[in-house]
Amino acid sequence: MRSEPTPAATPPAVPAVPERDLELLWYRLAALRWRSLALVAPGRPELASRLMERLLGAVGGARTTLLRGVDATRATPGRIGALCRALERSAARARRERVVVAAPSPAELPEARDLVAACDLTLLVLLRGESRLPDVERTLAFMDRSQLLGAVLAHRLRGA
Repeated sequence: MRSEPTPAATPPAVPAVPERDLELLWYRLAALRWRSLALVAPGRPELASRLMERLLGAVGGARTTLLRGVDATRATPGRIGALCRALERSAARARRERVVVAAPSPAELPEARDLVAACDLTLLVLLRGESRLPDVERTLAFMDRSQLLGAVLAHRLRGA
């Protein structure tokens, strides 16, 4: 009796956002005036990190010097302070470079308040059925609403 081979395990995936949707999101973002964009996922910082990676991959961020990504979701307070200073210095220079920052929630880490404030715009990253309204409201309480661009809603998270 022969047994059927078992299928190979699939690697963990990132937020379920089709590549086309990522490209459309990027083109919407690229049309706006900003040099630094904070991605903040209240209660689930890994979502911000994964969306940043997917955005950079969708637009070829690894192959260009005009777009960089910084994952600060697990950064120490000292590292976050250094990132704030680097963003402020970069903003003072007339450069075309853009930086996407995956940041912890300002409600969860006080140092993140300065990091999000140092960015030109902030985009919330939410997960349908898991992101909680109280977490979002607490995060918004520590942000400058004039910098809030909106929110991205991922429908599911595979492999987590």
